[in-house]
Amino acid sequence: VGGYFNMPSARMGKTGVIGIGAAIVKPYDIYGVNFQMFDRLEFSLNYRVYKGVEEPNFGHEGFGDDAERIGNVKIGLL
Repeated sequence: VGGYFNMPSARMGKTGVIGIGAAIVKPYDIYGVNFQMFDRLEFSLNYRVYKGVEEPNFGHEGFGDDAERIGNVKIGLL
């Protein structure tokens, strides 16, 4: 969500704004995209890879580093 790497911001962009970002904040590689659909509705997707942390259920079986896929919806009420 626009504003920070790991902490969301309450600010919202103008309608139609698209943001794409990437950051390396050890031990993470973070990739994200967000889209301001309307003045008070924002969608975002994040993909975080934990470098050096194996996925506990698969580990060395070929899946390697653990990762999270995150989807967010932000609604402005006020």
